[in-house]
Amino acid sequence: MTRIWHQSVNELDDLAVYKRALETHAAEVLGGTAQVIVHGMPSGTYDGLSATHVLGNAYAYHRALHRKRHLASNHFYRWEELEAAIEELRGILEELGEEVEA
Repeated sequence: MTRIWHQSVNELDDLAVYKRALETHAAEVLGGTAQVIVHGMPSGTYDGLSATHVLGNAYAYHRALHRKRHLASNHFYRWEELEAAIEELRGILEELGEEVEA
């Protein structure tokens, strides 16, 4: 059976009804042809804020997502890549006028 990874930007640990709704809808639409595995962001990712609040800026969100996908595609992380990703995200936040701690 084909398995499809669905990555939500929400912290689904606190949104169990939403997660179940996604899974139920996918099962109804796909029948037995495929299974959708729903994943969410780890609890605490947004430090108590909603995903909408944190990700309201599409530019910052897509830049961060692109970098995360690039790193994940390597199946390993080198320290230099993580440092580069952190610096890139700091730059994005500074462009948005957010305070960035060292």
